Amino acid sequence: MVAHYNPFPDKNKQGVTGVVEVWDVERLKPNPLNPRLELQANDPEIINLANSIRAQGLISPLTVTPQGWVVAGHRRRLACIVAEVGRVRVIVQNLTEQQQLEIMVVENVQRQDLSPYEEAVAYQRLLDSGMSQMAIARATGVVPAHIQGRRTILKLQPEVQALYRSRDMPTAIIPYLARVQDGERQRRYAVMASRRALPIARLQKLIEASEGEAQEKYQRKTHEPILAGVQRKDAVALLRREPDRAITYAELYAVLETQCCACGLRDYSATTENNICASCPLPQLIKAITEHHA
Repeated sequence: MVAHYNPFPDKNKQGVTGVVEVWDVERLKPNPLNPRLELQANDPEIINLANSIRAQGLISPLTVTPQGWVVAGHRRRLACIVAEVGRVRVIVQNLTEQQQLEIMVVENVQRQDLSPYEEAVAYQRLLDSGMSQMAIARATGVVPAHIQGRRTILKLQPEVQALYRSRDMPTAIIPYLARVQDGERQRRYAVMASRRALPIARLQKLIEASEGEAQEKYQRKTHEPILAGVQRKDAVALLRREPDRAITYAELYAVLETQCCACGLRDYSATTENNICASCPLPQLIKAITEHHA
């Protein structure tokens, strides 16, 4: 259960005051401290909120600083712009940066509005501002272990962090990915988790097996993927360059031999083939090519 948190401190504490005023929307500015990194005007939730504001008006005022920085109500501000509402009610409060950040984190966490990566950044900012992890837990209503778990994301490779920012990664494997010291292998495991139909429990066991005591015995340098980082449009361009060129089965075999297990799992294919290799697109592609020319 999320603990109740009052985003409007007493006016006698640290010089904070709360005054309700009516402001032009153009005076309101997105807060650079906002842990929610991206808000898009074409987001269906923003559009629905804009339609509601057109029909019923803005029921809850926004919380802003005297300088116009929005503290609570970034979605409502953007929805008002979409709805072409010119003036809105605001609660003006003189808040420190830490108070602003705390209010924004609490508001977003209570609505479950942040991606795991955004949560991690928000908790880290609060820690950097001087709050203890226990104080953050009390303010947000989450357990300290949850905060620590989210902060672990910031220790992962940038490409893996990006997957958590876009909500394309299961949070259950965060501690397992953190054990993988080799950055390339960590990225490969993350791709398996986000793009392949691999059960999380199976992936966890795979990481534990490959990064445990048997790592030195079985880990070896693998071939780098020939098409590493190539997008679909790039592959299409390569094919169009020589549309009449023929390819032999021997050449296909060479591609399969160099690319298969480029994910770094050659040594474990005997025990995990049904779970991992079956979801790899390369054998399926070669099978389709051979059947087409049969």
